[in-house]
Amino acid sequence: MKYKISTLLLLLLFFTGYAFAAPAEAEYKKLHESWTLQADGSQEYRCYKELTIFTHTAMNGTYGETFVIYNPTFQEVKIHDSYTRQKDGSIVKTPANAFVEVLPRNADKAPAYNHLKELVIVHTGLELGATIILDYSVISRPEYLPEIDVCKQLLTSSPILEYVLTFTAPKDKPWNYETVATKVRPSQSVVGDMKQIKWSFRNLPAASRAPGVSMQNGDVTGLAITTYASPKKALEQLYKQFESSEEVTELAKEITKEKKTEIDKIQAIIQFVRSNIHSSALTLNETASQFRSTSEVIKTAYGTEAEKVALLNALLNASGIKASPAAAYYMNIAPENCGMSAIHQLLVLAEVDGKILRLSPQGMSAAATHSSFIFKLSNAEKVEIEKLPAAINYQTVIHWKEGKVEAETKASFGNYHLSYSPGFANELLRTNGKSDVNRESQNTTVSGKQSVNTSKQQDYTLLSLPATNKGIQQTARYANYNSKRTNNLSLPVTTDETYSYTINLPDNLAICTPNQVKNIENSVGELNRSITSQGKQVNIQYSLKLNKQLITPADYPAFRKLMTEWSNINTQPLLLKSK
Repeated sequence: MKYKISTLLLLLLFFTGYAFAAPAEAEYKKLHESWTLQADGSQEYRCYKELTIFTHTAMNGTYGETFVIYNPTFQEVKIHDSYTRQKDGSIVKTPANAFVEVLPRNADKAPAYNHLKELVIVHTGLELGATIILDYSVISRPEYLPEIDVCKQLLTSSPILEYVLTFTAPKDKPWNYETVATKVRPSQSVVGDMKQIKWSFRNLPAASRAPGVSMQNGDVTGLAITTYASPKKALEQLYKQFESSEEVTELAKEITKEKKTEIDKIQAIIQFVRSNIHSSALTLNETASQFRSTSEVIKTAYGTEAEKVALLNALLNASGIKASPAAAYYMNIAPENCGMSAIHQLLVLAEVDGKILRLSPQGMSAAATHSSFIFKLSNAEKVEIEKLPAAINYQTVIHWKEGKVEAETKASFGNYHLSYSPGFANELLRTNGKSDVNRESQNTTVSGKQSVNTSKQQDYTLLSLPATNKGIQQTARYANYNSKRTNNLSLPVTTDETYSYTINLPDNLAICTPNQVKNIENSVGELNRSITSQGKQVNIQYSLKLNKQLITPADYPAFRKLMTEWSNINTQPLLLKSK
């Protein structure tokens, strides 16, 4: 009997271990990609993959289709082979009606780009254990893509057993390249008039699905390679498309006609571009780094990121503000080894009061906060970035008036100069009424009245302390991340937030929340909180400082400790009791 029980326990342990060691959704047996630039300027991108399916999610969702975006005016797609090898070895060829051409999703509501096509290859004959085999090329006519220009993360949602990347160009072409988070070096060879560079990777793991994982954090395998001789040569391709027009001049006059200061003009212009020009999600890669004139953007009331940046830049200059377009690169790839594909974001640099403001046409987004390298498009001049924390100093007085709870707040938001948008002050204070705003080049000071949320049960009242919705907890929710992390986490900016509340209680209420003082200091930053009461007045102060922007796995426990405690502080109401 003991023998049977022991055998059963061993079997249970075996199958339990097997269950926890289950494979990923799918696995690439082979993934080969090649880029070839011919002497006449034509290019060919070729992709060959063998992908084995393990789960129903992979079969019916993740890998059931392959999508290929191309411009039929200058490109063609050639299918060399497409079939499924089922688990028993049977071959199911992809039928002709499984190749479907549609409009790319990003080109929706952008008529000027409706000539773009997306070839959807529907993989047929799928079952668990089946392997998808697909071999296709995208061939570009001369000068449509002037150079080889690739920047990509090499990890995918599934493991890759064999990954080969090959780049071929005339031997007189310069090669600039850089890898991230790998020691694998390329092989090089010259055959005739062509030079080839090849990387071969083995057993690449699946990419982490944790939030905030990116090649720019420095610990996810990636590659950037280009035949552009220098960043200047690459950026010239963009800068020559930046221009102004009579329509821009007239529009700038109309937008800023009642604005007295440069900051007010900037605010009005960004508000116009953000609110009146619809954003198209088409990327530079999808448009072959081409974009329309500012006149066309104004006329059609929509634009890609590049088009909206060009319009923003033109409007600022037409309003007398010295501005220039710029490119922000991923922080872990040196721009001297990159072309345009490594650009993280396009933005506009504006000179105000002797300082450089980084402006985005999206208004509320922080421009180039992750990037270490910013280059002007006009001359590839590197712009030094001063790393400043998002500083919030929030002071609120709460009192009861005629039975209602009111809050009067004065708050300063240091280095929030990018956040010009309609209702910005109201968003900062979470108020529906008007607020007084004073903007300088680096700071915004807001004052106004806020509503205070309370809930009452019998003799007890819960009072929620008002706060801005622009703090780190409200915008990022880092406290909701997993308790453990194996990848770096890059924060948009460091943080310095301080909140101070003075609560004047009425005669019929007393505080139940006990006095307390709490201080946490670790390798990432520090957190402080205090609650004190004397008579009818309650004083509450809490603050958070984060001194690191890149949080490594070693730092993550300290970071999470601060963020979980900060989340508790931000959501914990004050308990009051009727006398």
